[in-house]
Amino acid sequence: MSSTETAAQVGGQQIAALMTDETLPFRDGLCVQVADSGYSGRTYLGAVVSHRNLVTIVRLPSNRMVYRQFQRPPEEKAPAGHPTWYGARFNLRDATTHPELDAVAETTFTTKQGKIYT
Repeated sequence: MSSTETAAQVGGQQIAALMTDETLPFRDGLCVQVADSGYSGRTYLGAVVSHRNLVTIVRLPSNRMVYRQFQRPPEEKAPAGHPTWYGARFNLRDATTHPELDAVAETTFTTKQGKIYT
């Protein structure tokens, strides 16, 4: 890694190399990667989004502001001008902005030492 590259840039390059390597058995299969919040930015996600068989799960920083996809009601006509890009705000720190849950799933994991996580 050179002094001018960030971890996110190098990580994106490494994923691209893995996902396009024809000698690897998972090249055409569904792949899932999990990354910490340092990889939640445009640099990294923009580099890996083109891999159609790759699902990326990234932890967001607690101060990250995200927006739902804007969906205009079918009966509402689009106004003149620039189209709306963003829908409702979703602030991780503000529970009043959280959407209603579709479903809840829980699981239990027991470590080799017998500690139980729920």
